[in-house]
Amino acid sequence: MNTHNVNTAAQEPSERWGVKPYRPAGTETGYLILMAAGKKGTADEDMDVYEFRSVAQLKAFRKRWPEKMCEQYAYLLSAGTDRHGHHVAVATGKHFRPFLREIKRAGVDIFPRKTPDAGH
Repeated sequence: MNTHNVNTAAQEPSERWGVKPYRPAGTETGYLILMAAGKKGTADEDMDVYEFRSVAQLKAFRKRWPEKMCEQYAYLLSAGTDRHGHHVAVATGKHFRPFLREIKRAGVDIFPRKTPDAGH
């Protein structure tokens, strides 16, 4: 059997359908923040997942609904998804403040900048 000019490799689904890799649209920085929350002992697949497009949104959410001792949390800073649909983790954490420190440690600049007052 002659297979010299036959392309035997299957195309990626994104090539087949003309779909570009997922990149969080509408985000200020191109990153997406995911937070999973549930009662302690809850299976990972049963946890509620929240999506934030900026650190400011996450901070506003945490200010309104602080973490509780009876709940477990998981935070993830995603740079998009790979070709299998898995999030590319830049930073992770189990609690809010250590997660923010982990983002800074990773060298990612997604925190809002403070601008000096023009009149002072």
